[in-house]
Amino acid sequence: MRWLFFPVALLLAATAFADVPTSKPFITMGVILPLTGDMDHLGQPIRELIEYKIDHFPQNSRFSYKALFEDDQCQPKLSLLAAQRLVGLNRVDVLMTYFSGPGSVVSHYATQNKTPHLMWCFKADAADGIYNFSHITLPQDSAKSWTQYAEKLGYKRPAFLVHRNAGALAVLKALEDYKIHSKLEWTVVENFNPGERDFRMILWRLKEKNPDLLYVYAFDPEMPIILRQLHEIGWNIPISTITMFDMEVDNPLVEGAWYVGSDSPSPEYRKWYTQTFHRVNAPYGSALYSDYVDMIYKACESYTGEGKPSREYIARYLRSINDFPGASGTVSCSKMGIFAAPPTLLKIQHGIVTPIK
Repeated sequence: MRWLFFPVALLLAATAFADVPTSKPFITMGVILPLTGDMDHLGQPIRELIEYKIDHFPQNSRFSYKALFEDDQCQPKLSLLAAQRLVGLNRVDVLMTYFSGPGSVVSHYATQNKTPHLMWCFKADAADGIYNFSHITLPQDSAKSWTQYAEKLGYKRPAFLVHRNAGALAVLKALEDYKIHSKLEWTVVENFNPGERDFRMILWRLKEKNPDLLYVYAFDPEMPIILRQLHEIGWNIPISTITMFDMEVDNPLVEGAWYVGSDSPSPEYRKWYTQTFHRVNAPYGSALYSDYVDMIYKACESYTGEGKPSREYIARYLRSINDFPGASGTVSCSKMGIFAAPPTLLKIQHGIVTPIK
């Protein structure tokens, strides 16, 4: 009986293995985000979004997809180390970074290692249309929209308080370049370094110039400190920015403020996000990272060769994208590798980001 049982067992085992589907090749996205530190509240929702979208890819997809996350606290040197781990050790197929500083640094590494790199970077020369791509509202478009709306509201003498950062300075330069087309008379520009905590002397210097509007470009934790210290010194000046108030929606000190949004979600995407994640406001940058995940999926599923697509194939597909129906509007890849979304005039009303019609 023992020997009779053995062939039957082999037959059953063979049948069982025959029913096991062949595993799909994995497409791996290496995503570098601020997951701890002062900006973790920005990076964590993006991580949640990317994981959700990957989990909801069609089950009949040709490939399996996964994301490997690295924390850089939005510090460029940590971003580079994270990229080296993801590419050198984990052999990811695609890299993603968050903000201009990390994107600018990782772009050189991505080129050297021929790895598609998807950024949110205002520094124009970081994208090259070969391996480095950026999804942004072009600074010159944002600058034009901001200046024209400031004039429409009757402002004449703005002052500027700007973080020394690649993205912040790129946007400031665009504002300076467009200034010749406007009647605005800039009163003063003050720059500050990352890590500054006491802005009261700077704010007093700005106040002495008697501006009628204060443009503030700052990240966390500097932005809430600036807003609080404005209140502490009793300076009730109207404030505005380009894109930065997206990070301060819940801060009552920006209630009623207007600004120009970058890569702002469309009304349809905002509705989808609220229904899916049960939050009133879509997180800062969520629209473009939603687009990036969809682009990677479409690039890989379009591949008809053996095995899985190479990094070069994915980069080539990204270069070819035209009229992509994105979460912030229709975008196409320029020769420089930029998916340019239109600027959006926004206002904070009752703690909700509201488009200005």
